[in-house]
Amino acid sequence: MSAPALGGEGRPAAEDGRARPACLAPERTFFVLAAVLGMILVVVSPPLYWGDENTHFLHSYRLALLRFDLSRQDDRMTIELPRGIGKLQLLFGLDRLLRERGTGELTASQVLDRMSVEETGETRVLEVASANYPLLGYAPQALGIALARCVTRSVLLQLYAARIANLAAWLLLVWTALRVTPAFKVAFAVVALAPMSMFVATTCSADAMTNGLALLWTAWIVRLALLPSRPRGAIAMVAGLGIALALVKILYGPLVLLILTVPAARFGGPARRGAAFVATAGGMAASAAGWVLLSRAEIASGVRRYRLSDMGEHLAVLSAEPLRVASMVAKKIFLCTDPPWIAHVIASMWGVVEPAIVLWCWLVAVLAAMLADQRAEAWPGMRERALALSSAFIVLAAVALAAFLLWTPADASEIGGFQGRYALPVLPALVVGLCPPRGLRLAARARATLGAVAFCIAAALLAWTIVRGVGLYH
Repeated sequence: MSAPALGGEGRPAAEDGRARPACLAPERTFFVLAAVLGMILVVVSPPLYWGDENTHFLHSYRLALLRFDLSRQDDRMTIELPRGIGKLQLLFGLDRLLRERGTGELTASQVLDRMSVEETGETRVLEVASANYPLLGYAPQALGIALARCVTRSVLLQLYAARIANLAAWLLLVWTALRVTPAFKVAFAVVALAPMSMFVATTCSADAMTNGLALLWTAWIVRLALLPSRPRGAIAMVAGLGIALALVKILYGPLVLLILTVPAARFGGPARRGAAFVATAGGMAASAAGWVLLSRAEIASGVRRYRLSDMGEHLAVLSAEPLRVASMVAKKIFLCTDPPWIAHVIASMWGVVEPAIVLWCWLVAVLAAMLADQRAEAWPGMRERALALSSAFIVLAAVALAAFLLWTPADASEIGGFQGRYALPVLPALVVGLCPPRGLRLAARARATLGAVAFCIAAALLAWTIVRGVGLYH
């Protein structure tokens, strides 16, 4: 069985098996937009204004110092880090609290003044709260901090260095994904340019590596499925990327189902494809289990931060009323006011109410991008679409179930703590599963126009995000 042909509109596929892009160099367009607007977001986003950035910054800093000696104090995990880090967190945390209460304002001069907050030779015990992720997700930020410490002792400048390094690593991952994938280039690029995706890539967050690795993983699956001859080392690359994804966030492990969307002939038959699937899934599970064993004390402390009585009640409900819990999970994924895959950074991270048109414009951009992409004649078929959609929704269900167990009050009727950013890594799989039918034929000029419209809307939404970010300052 040969690989599916990539020609559309009655034309033969390109000799190298790649579809002709709907607009000129989607990867180049993405890189320019993401690099320019991303650097502006790095500066505009208030430092440590998003609550989880505090925790991610501590994890990045301790990795930069190669500090793995976490200590337990009253069921809290703590670590000694240079003085100045906690002070900076406290100052910006107070700013946000006062602004939310209407008794204070955030000003650009405050940010500039805090450049003088420096790390010292003394240390202070700081709590390392929640976010007990493997440290691979913090590697780029830790490198940025380590390099910054060579030239400055300003903790704020070190934070900006971590943000820039995170953005650079994410840019490299996404650009590589767009280069290697033979299809869905415009859709993948627009998905990566979502405001929430760009925001987490320009702050201290393990989500940037998660999103980038998930996109690159999906791109290699598409490459393996569509190119006329199997790329050298493609299977090893897929397995390696799967293990890396598990070492960032194991809940995205079900994306391993995408291996089963690749035609069996590419592996030498169904048995070998099944073996590749089992080996990759086993490697992902083993790597995640290894991390759990190495950090079990830290993870146990993170669990203790939540009320164990609530967790016990949730487990009892899950056992006695599985259908009720399933309906809560489905409601969170499908029926919430703002579906998680379009949640905007402004509303969920900065607490600023957004017009509905801003949220839905991004969906228009994604739809235009999917129509702009030229798709293969035979792949994905109905089976492959079902597998891609299943992998995405299993991931979302797993995340929602974790939110139910850990972040939802026992008497709540709706799951809490489920944020839109958790859906970003599954968007590429949704693109594969929901791509237009093969019978849809659009002229090359129409596809080029749709691609340009998609990029323009994505750029406009990012510009709007920047404007609203600037509006947080007075």
